[in-house]
Amino acid sequence: STSSVPVSVSLVSPITPLGKETSPPANALIIPAVANVGGINSKWLSDVRINNTANSTIQYQLTFTATEQDGTIEGEKTGYSLRPGQTVAMDDIVRQWFGFGDLADGTNGTLEIRPLNFQGRVANPEATLAATVATSRTYTRDANSLASFGQFMPSVPFGSFINSTLPGARLSMQQISQDPLSRTNFGLVEGSGKPVNVLLTAYDRLGTQLGQFPVSLLAGEHRQLNQLLAQNNISVVDGRVEATVTGGSGAITAYASVVSSGTGDPTLVRGVDP
Repeated sequence: STSSVPVSVSLVSPITPLGKETSPPANALIIPAVANVGGINSKWLSDVRINNTANSTIQYQLTFTATEQDGTIEGEKTGYSLRPGQTVAMDDIVRQWFGFGDLADGTNGTLEIRPLNFQGRVANPEATLAATVATSRTYTRDANSLASFGQFMPSVPFGSFINSTLPGARLSMQQISQDPLSRTNFGLVEGSGKPVNVLLTAYDRLGTQLGQFPVSLLAGEHRQLNQLLAQNNISVVDGRVEATVTGGSGAITAYASVVSSGTGDPTLVRGVDP
């Protein structure tokens, strides 16, 4: 006898377990945090969208580096090609594209999107930097497949990272709070593939310094510092935290997530150079 069995086939690019070999070009995009990790009766997931705005096809190298790893040693790579004007939707990217999360091995980390064939192909540097647009949404999904609104996180061009060669450069994160109504988590990403020392400094709304926290990052490392202020007995409403590079040859970006204690809603605060 003969019977029919339905088969679902998912076509994705092959994955290579390999870290970053070289520093990315200025037009590489880094999404500071993506995840597939378990929460309380739910799971955190990240959906990514990448768009090619140029008038030629661009081949991309995508590299996922799990949190607190040396990105030059540990990493997962894959490739993807986008036609002019095309957008690719990479839902649950950490599990569906890089394989973390199926066997209770979920993790978070950072995603680098590196154009391989578009650097220097146009005379206008701004056009080169703007050729690719990438964004992400990190949200929770419960046992009934109900998804939260989540937190939008845009990509950061590697050319916007700061390092020790830029005297006085700092990344400021505004509207930070740590009180009974909300809490704040911080994230740091090293993007160049070189170790770096970072100093986080917290201020209240009047500019009074509340504390300083040194952090050393491995090459290519993503580090998330949950409730850093609370762990140091700092309470503040409408404060700010600045990140500066104090040593090493690496380059960093920074972000904060302010979470409502009542609803659990997160608000992204990007680190910007004032």
